[in-house]
Amino acid sequence: MDMGPRGLQLLAVLLALGLCAPAGAQKPSACQCSRIEASHRKNCGFPGISAAECFNTGCCFDSRVPNVPWCFHPLPKQESEQCVMEVAARKNCGYPGISPQEVCVSQLLLLRHHPQRALVLLPNPQSRLSLLRGVPSENPPASLGVWK
Repeated sequence: MDMGPRGLQLLAVLLALGLCAPAGAQKPSACQCSRIEASHRKNCGFPGISAAECFNTGCCFDSRVPNVPWCFHPLPKQESEQCVMEVAARKNCGYPGISPQEVCVSQLLLLRHHPQRALVLLPNPQSRLSLLRGVPSENPPASLGVWK
């Protein structure tokens, strides 16, 4: 079978495209996509991209909000989906000097900015601070935020 010069060029282009395409990009979790503000979306596709094409590149797809990218980059994957959130959505609910032992890690996150200072952040506004061991309940620190 003789392909000729055009056939060889087409074969070379298809082979190059196949090598450059992302191999099996993993669809992001709903958590990684739903917790990003529409105004903070970073475009990950092209005009008219379908949901399937978008997910195949490892990006999020949501066409419900007009005038923002519908195919957009997800939030970074975290060990615990509870921790996936935008920095702007975090709420300080600790106090300077709080130790990891004083944090109920099942509902809170502990971020260390530097060794002498740690902030405890709620994963989302609906979460509740349930326990800070070692903090007397009748005398909580003034800067401790408690959501009920």
